[in-house]
Amino acid sequence: MSPMGKPRRGEGPRADSESVRRLFDEFEIRLARAAVQGNPRHVPGLQMLAQSLTRCGRHEEALEADLRLSTLCPKDPVTYYNLACSYSNLANVDAAFDALNKAFELGYHDYR
Repeated sequence: MSPMGKPRRGEGPRADSESVRRLFDEFEIRLARAAVQGNPRHVPGLQMLAQSLTRCGRHEEALEADLRLSTLCPKDPVTYYNLACSYSNLANVDAAFDALNKAFELGYHDYR
């Protein structure tokens, strides 16, 4: 600290990576919501919204976005895989397995 009470260069507050991640996720959620508000059928915006909400633990909201995506992209296996994950995050095992089976039927194969 300088004699004037100001932090010296390099002494400022340090943001830990978790708080930076949370700030980024909240920014991403607001950005995606704005894109979807402008165009409710904006698939990249809905995908960003669902992913960001999931990272923030807002699983009910993420499920809503994934359900909207499944109506917009009914033949996309990744959409159904993500929907299965959203159901799983909410402990809805039956719906998760149904969505996962649909993903496999549509050709999902990115598993190891």
